[in-house]
Amino acid sequence: MTLVLQTPPDGPVVTFPEMQAHLRQEDASELLSIGMYVDAATRNLDGRDGFLGRCLLTQIWKLKLDWFPPSIAVPLPPCQSVESITYVDAAGQDQTLAAETYQVAGIGTPDGARIVPAFGKSWPVTRRSLEAVTVTFKAGYGDHAEDVPEPIRTAIKMQAASLYENRESVLVGGDSIIDLSQPVLDLISGYRTWSF
Repeated sequence: MTLVLQTPPDGPVVTFPEMQAHLRQEDASELLSIGMYVDAATRNLDGRDGFLGRCLLTQIWKLKLDWFPPSIAVPLPPCQSVESITYVDAAGQDQTLAAETYQVAGIGTPDGARIVPAFGKSWPVTRRSLEAVTVTFKAGYGDHAEDVPEPIRTAIKMQAASLYENRESVLVGGDSIIDLSQPVLDLISGYRTWSF
């Protein structure tokens, strides 16, 4: 099973003016570093590699599977929609499943969606190869920062503020920040998913 980000979120979960107000910082010369810390705090929570295991703002992902399981669990909730399901047939040709051949349950729920064949249908035979099935799905709370639950947005502000205030004692690198403070964990623990 492989997850590939196709279309990243279009904007920030926490805007610069919001973060500036949170920090009580009026110096616009700090824009770059504040933005960097907000991005790092967001990456620490968002998407496949994030602590929460869910998408915050709308993004499009591809889930690649080697075959059709009886039920496909769509990771990274909340799932907004299943855009398409494609597969490599036994002859090696790419095919797209018609939407009426499968059903999706759990759209918009915090636990994620799952996909099963429609009543009276079954999954088609695929070629025996790696990543023969691709589910393209849209996930996230919505297109705007305000769509993300406030406890998550507050946790991002708190984590970014901690990074900003403690620049020398916190290592920011790679795709995530190692350390989450207890108040931040308390805010977001109810949003963490363990599905992927």
